[in-house]
Amino acid sequence: MKFCKLVEFKGLDGSKEGMPGLSHVKEITLFVICYVVYLLTKDLFFDQSTALQNSRLIIDIERSLGILIEPSLQGWLLDASPFLLTICNWLYIITYWPVIFGISLVLYLRDRKSYYHCRNIILINLCMALVIFVLIPVAPPFRSLPNIIDSIQILGPIFYGGPEMSFIYNTMAALPSLHFSWTLIFGIIFFQRVKGFYRAVTVIYPVLTLYIILVTGNHFLLDAALGTLLVAVSFCLEIFHRSVKNMLKRTAANRERHYW
Repeated sequence: MKFCKLVEFKGLDGSKEGMPGLSHVKEITLFVICYVVYLLTKDLFFDQSTALQNSRLIIDIERSLGILIEPSLQGWLLDASPFLLTICNWLYIITYWPVIFGISLVLYLRDRKSYYHCRNIILINLCMALVIFVLIPVAPPFRSLPNIIDSIQILGPIFYGGPEMSFIYNTMAALPSLHFSWTLIFGIIFFQRVKGFYRAVTVIYPVLTLYIILVTGNHFLLDAALGTLLVAVSFCLEIFHRSVKNMLKRTAANRERHYW
């Protein structure tokens, strides 16, 4: 049985038709706007020296808490099998944007209402993360820890994350980890909607992502911790927004009924 058949959603209210929403062009426009805003946060108030200082502060915090595990995670895998670390490098790329875009497209085509639900949570999460990116820029571990390498650039694929790509993403936006946050969001949403093997995948997906972002030297454990907190807040705000919206609809309907 095909995966799309197994994850055929019924929508948030049990209907199979998604609620009327933005057109294809508007959705693409929304994505472009979010991406441009994300790029504009790069070095908006602070330079890379501030990001490195903040990164060292995170190192001190993790060391004091006894959770500075990033060097040992990468060091062990690098010594044990550089090949496996290279696989992790590829998974770092594949399990993020390709999976996020792929799942989003499936939702958009098959259940528009569930798509809007996921999209709204991610947008809320992104807005909070952008504020932190601007106010507290943080460099990744491979830039601030001498015993951690940039495994993607050292072992490959070197086309990803090189200097020639620096203009299309914020290299000082490690805190919080959007990579982990968004995979966790999709993991939580799909966990509620699939069964059997695919439910196990929804658990493995964010856990594997957490390991990958740490072992490749791209994020600190605290990056993922803050990302998890923002995910919880994002779900709460989305639920609040939906509740207020439904309440306003009921109020408007009651007023119209009384009017007639």
